[in-house]
Amino acid sequence: RVAAPMMAKDFMPNIHTDVIGKGLDSKDNCVNNAELVAVNAEIRNHPIEVVGRRLRAYMTAMKPVL
Repeated sequence: RVAAPMMAKDFMPNIHTDVIGKGLDSKDNCVNNAELVAVNAEIRNHPIEVVGRRLRAYMTAMKPVL
């Protein structure tokens, strides 16, 4: 509980944007829905995700996380 306020007070003022980056200079956060669907499909069909789905299918004795 003490570390966070101390960090904000003492540590963070010395951290520059070359270390943590800058905020986004965007006026909105809108996303083209068709593009989002396409990107999500690419992610779902990535070879690592395909292997993960297959491995999870073998783990029938596991309890669901959610």
